[in-house]
Amino acid sequence: MNNLLKLLLLFQIICFKIYAQGGASSCAQLEANYQDYQSCATSIPFSNSVGGNNEFFNTSCIPTAFVGPTWFFIEIKDPGNVILQISQTNSNGNGADVDFVLWGPFTNLTNVCSQLNQSKEKDCSYSSAAVETVSIPSSTPGQLYVLLIDNYSGQSGQISVSQIGGSGSTNCDFLSTVKINNTDGTPISNLDANLCFSDTKQIMATIDVNAFTGNASDLRFNYTWYKNGVQIGTPVLNDSNPTNTITITSSGTYKVETTTYDIVNNPNQNSPIPAVSDAEVDLFFHTTPDVAITLNDYSCVNTNPQLTTNILNSSALVTGVDNLTYQWYLNNNPITGATAQNYSPTQVGEYFVKVTNSPCPSVNSNVIQIIENPVIINNPNALVTCSTSEFATFNLQENENAITASTTYPTVSFQYFTSLNEAIANTNQINDPSNFMNTNPYNQTIYIRLTSIINTNTNDECYTILEQELIVKPYLENVLSDNPYTICYNAENNIAYPVEVKTNLNETDYEFIWYNGFNAVAGNEITGATSSSFTTSNLGLFSVQITDITGATPCASTFNFTTQTSPIPQTVTVSPSELIAFDSDNTVVATATPNSSDYLYAIDNGGEQESNIFYNVPPGKHFLKVINKYGCGETKTVFTIVDYPKFFTPNGDTFNDVWNIRGTYLFDAYTVSIFDRYGKLITQIRKNTPEWDGTFNGQMLPASDYWFRLVYTIDDVEYEYRNHFTLKR
Repeated sequence: MNNLLKLLLLFQIICFKIYAQGGASSCAQLEANYQDYQSCATSIPFSNSVGGNNEFFNTSCIPTAFVGPTWFFIEIKDPGNVILQISQTNSNGNGADVDFVLWGPFTNLTNVCSQLNQSKEKDCSYSSAAVETVSIPSSTPGQLYVLLIDNYSGQSGQISVSQIGGSGSTNCDFLSTVKINNTDGTPISNLDANLCFSDTKQIMATIDVNAFTGNASDLRFNYTWYKNGVQIGTPVLNDSNPTNTITITSSGTYKVETTTYDIVNNPNQNSPIPAVSDAEVDLFFHTTPDVAITLNDYSCVNTNPQLTTNILNSSALVTGVDNLTYQWYLNNNPITGATAQNYSPTQVGEYFVKVTNSPCPSVNSNVIQIIENPVIINNPNALVTCSTSEFATFNLQENENAITASTTYPTVSFQYFTSLNEAIANTNQINDPSNFMNTNPYNQTIYIRLTSIINTNTNDECYTILEQELIVKPYLENVLSDNPYTICYNAENNIAYPVEVKTNLNETDYEFIWYNGFNAVAGNEITGATSSSFTTSNLGLFSVQITDITGATPCASTFNFTTQTSPIPQTVTVSPSELIAFDSDNTVVATATPNSSDYLYAIDNGGEQESNIFYNVPPGKHFLKVINKYGCGETKTVFTIVDYPKFFTPNGDTFNDVWNIRGTYLFDAYTVSIFDRYGKLITQIRKNTPEWDGTFNGQMLPASDYWFRLVYTIDDVEYEYRNHFTLKR
């Protein structure tokens, strides 16, 4: 028996899915749950089908509907040819006529039934034989094939599939699985997987050997256990027991890897090497919490007492494993809905919390008593002031009358603190609360400790801490431009359009008053100018008063600005407007009207410049634009420069790949003749002909200097120009 056949027969040993060699009764059933109908070259027999379902596929050999179809899919494991033998016997053990069709290969089995046609057919037989041979040529790992086996005889019986040749193999890994169960063989449920650290847990790896056709006592098993990917313990080798048990005492992901072999036929585990199966399970050990509750301050209800649950052994808890639940009790009765870690009592009485870390037993905390309370007082309104900086002076006592008006206790005292901890500890109070400058910029919270004596005989007292918010409202920063706002005039020296001064502020949060002259002097208000923007055609000095009306305290700011005038450019000329620049420096001068220093100049999409002179302008047709720098319009003109590139690089990078005279718009007609250094004519270029790409008769010419002669016509006068350029590679 060759090694490959031994390897295939080995998979008879383990069969977790007892039905794994059973096929689907129809192609539709295979397509819907194909993973349940995998076959491989084992000798494990399966029951044939004796009931047809009128299935018919257009095959090269079976002309009728299938009589007793059984459907499988096959996956290739090792590459090469695979030759399978299908044999069928009836219930008396006699051979019975069996037929088959093989389709493939497929990469997946989605909608596979619609793909079963003769173009996908690999092998087919309609003979009357009880033993058929199936050939899968040149298979590669991972390929999928669909195998139909048809019981043409219609007699009940059994079919087996085995490999009789070929260097390839089919994948039988689905017959080699292992499970981790409880020691009684039941699956590990969510309840079984969660334990308390006071417990221990035994788990068992179980291999099903029911499918082994040989002597079960010849089987041997190897077990290796892992926790969180790290091997634990010593591997168990050559064990005759198909189960192996370990004891667990801590949380983790536990995995077992197993191999199984026949010690009689394969004592050295190398012919074949046993396949590795694995299974894993997550187990969680939980910690019994050690619980104590504390009170944040006096046990008075109106001080908003906070009962805080402290887990004293929290360092032993594991995130994602330990999940604590809480239930608060008042006078030994559970409080409905009080299931958070902390609790704020609203009634007098005795409180404790029950903490549970399932499945560990619940633990009760200590008991804290909450006593009768003074009145509950709301926080006072914020104190707001305007300032040129982030700091200002406040009278913290401003709200005391409003606070005491809401209390029913005869004796109330006020103390002010900059931190909550100091207010609770009653240390470092503010000595002069009527003249306090905030220590945090713009916004600060001051804590008022309000103490009420609830028993004048014993001086027992409860206190509450109020929050007093201090807000420094800064004056508005300048929202106008420091530069003059520009009014545009036209060539007739008339105002073309006025200037709009925008604050870009909304009129919901701000109020606006515009003035003639600086500093918003009363009496200089501009009638009707109360919007967020102001439009004027007048030169002069102006100001605006902007008042921030958000909140209870308005803050007003004044900003000054001026206006100026600037002309709209009407026309522009370029000198020269048409330049044949073969031997010049390609300099052009722009002249705009009316004349002004408020203009910027630009050619095409280039950068804007203050100078009206442009040097080294490239050849071609160009647009020159004059722009008023203050937004008072623009104008354009067109000019042309004729020139030629001094070199070009035909290397295919799309930059300087061709050569031609640039700016030939000026010419009525032209001809460019290009010569090599020996005077040989290489090519000629005219209007509407391609530019030169550096080749001659389809061959690339070498890097060198080349000469050209340009003959051109302007207004029926013919001109000639000669020079040279460089081809670089």
